[in-house]
Amino acid sequence: MAALNETDMSYDYYEIGVKLPEEPVATPEPPCEPKFRGDFLHPWVGVASLVCTIGLSFIVKRQQFCKNCSKGYPGLLAPVHFLENRSNRKLFAAGFGVVLCTLCRVAFLDSPLPFATGDSKEIKELLKILAFLYYTLVYYPLLACATVHSRPSHILGALFSWFHLATLICHKIECPRSPTLHSYYDLLASLPQMLCLLYLSVRYPILLVSACRKPVYGCQEEDYESQYVRWLFKRKAPKVRKTTSIAFASLITTYMSSQTEGFCYPTKMVITALISAITVYQVALVLVVLLVPLLQKVRSGVSVDIVYLLAGFGVILSQDNAEAVEIFKHFLWVLEVCYVVSVAAACLITIYMLLRTFAMQREHLLAMYRGDTSEIIPKNQSLPSSGLSVVSWMTYSGFQTALIFLGFAIQAIIYYICSVAIAFLLIIPSMYGLTAVALNIVRNMWPFWLMLVLVIVVQHLLARLVFLKKSEHHSSLDNLRLLYITTYMLFCYNIFIGVLTGFWRLIITAMYNTVHLCRMDVSLLSQGVALYDPGYRCYVGFLQLEASHAHPVVRAFCKALVRATSNSSCSASVVPTRDVEEAGVQLVQRRAQGVRLLRAHQSRGRWLVAYTLLRNPCLLPRKRTSPPAQGAHSTTTNGGGLTAGGETEKM
Repeated sequence: MAALNETDMSYDYYEIGVKLPEEPVATPEPPCEPKFRGDFLHPWVGVASLVCTIGLSFIVKRQQFCKNCSKGYPGLLAPVHFLENRSNRKLFAAGFGVVLCTLCRVAFLDSPLPFATGDSKEIKELLKILAFLYYTLVYYPLLACATVHSRPSHILGALFSWFHLATLICHKIECPRSPTLHSYYDLLASLPQMLCLLYLSVRYPILLVSACRKPVYGCQEEDYESQYVRWLFKRKAPKVRKTTSIAFASLITTYMSSQTEGFCYPTKMVITALISAITVYQVALVLVVLLVPLLQKVRSGVSVDIVYLLAGFGVILSQDNAEAVEIFKHFLWVLEVCYVVSVAAACLITIYMLLRTFAMQREHLLAMYRGDTSEIIPKNQSLPSSGLSVVSWMTYSGFQTALIFLGFAIQAIIYYICSVAIAFLLIIPSMYGLTAVALNIVRNMWPFWLMLVLVIVVQHLLARLVFLKKSEHHSSLDNLRLLYITTYMLFCYNIFIGVLTGFWRLIITAMYNTVHLCRMDVSLLSQGVALYDPGYRCYVGFLQLEASHAHPVVRAFCKALVRATSNSSCSASVVPTRDVEEAGVQLVQRRAQGVRLLRAHQSRGRWLVAYTLLRNPCLLPRKRTSPPAQGAHSTTTNGGGLTAGGETEKM
């Protein structure tokens, strides 16, 4: 006991009997309970949607009750007339946007169905699968009310859109925060849905007012098919546009001018354009809220302990602990900036690629209308079969959404890695007066890099100045003996250049495929095996079905026949015709300038209509063909109105 000092026996350092101050524990916020509870509203909304769908199906009956009441059964109610009608395309796109935004938010919820809960993971996954079907059925009337051209359908559409918009806005005002991913993620993710519902809420009353003013829906102005046919017959020579020479400044105007030269974008393309933009927004939002708040929390919680942790690995940022902590916080801020910049760059590049995609789709669809498949399908391959084309047409929008999601996420990761490497290997060392790692590698291997540069420069100079003999019109080889000697002497050096070229080729290929992963109009494979790319094959099948079953010339011809034979109220504005050919001639008739000019127009119109129908891929399988000659190979056609590429080239 004598060996102990007084300081050892003092208890000033231990403070016995004094309670240490307890750290404040953050109490979780109580869950928000809105006035309009989801588990109470959603069953009634589902029942109302079902009743509305059944009521609209009775409106769209296949036969009138007054003719035969026993056969007046209701018909199937289609949500969107993809191939039959090109009107209200923006309304249909808004409806799909509402469904997509809902499914994006449901994917991160623990209880996707508001009136059903589950504890196990299997039940939760099953509920998510059922939620995808449930919300699709709930929003079914928002689209179906536009396909039924009647006043009750427009009234129901306006009521449903107003109800969904009011419910969503009230819920976000009462409960702006959510426990999923980020406190404000649910609010930010629902902004596109609010805009789509707002458009539907305004569009349906406009349709109702126009229906009250024009009760007869058959009387419409000149449609896009007639405009396309008139432009087709007026032009003197077809001008094939090169799909690779589209400037960036004209991409937006090219896409927005859908009625240029009588061309009208298909409904499915317009829907795909809107859901692609919404997908880019949703993916960018998820990537930002996943990592940026986490980096901010880590940066705010950095203490002196991180200095000792880094010193254990041999990393000393500074002799002063406070300065080392600030340097580490600065590094975390650099990581955050690199992440935000990479997400923004991926967003801009994806949007640019989508603009090019929809600009190329216009050119490719016009080429398919002409029967020209040389720019789309290689010569040694044929068009997909009819079944594959139908499947490709159905899955086109879903494939495009999924590829945008994957391409955007992969681009953001790659850009983040590259930006972090550039920041910590080049920029930050130069700011602190240190030598960059990349510069050290170049400095230590300078003889090797100098040798490669000299070999490349010498080969290019010899090729331009010694081995080529230029004349007025062409160039020819010269000094062949020296060319042979140089090729042999530089063989070993070209091996090292080839290794670097291989790595550079790998990097370029990976970057190109990553950037173009979201584009379905560009194959990621070579031209000979382009159709082995599932995305490109889906795109070709989609174009094939659109060109075969929604060709504007065929639709214009059929409408002319209907106007010629019908006794509707709109037939008064149409000049009566005697036969089918006169109906086709009316599409190209101008003002009469004499009997001879009228006959010339009629003859020219008849010949052009006949020629167009002969080149139509939808009618090729039904065309009568003469029996094949002896020794000749007979051609086969696909069923369902779709033909193979070889027949189109033959015609």
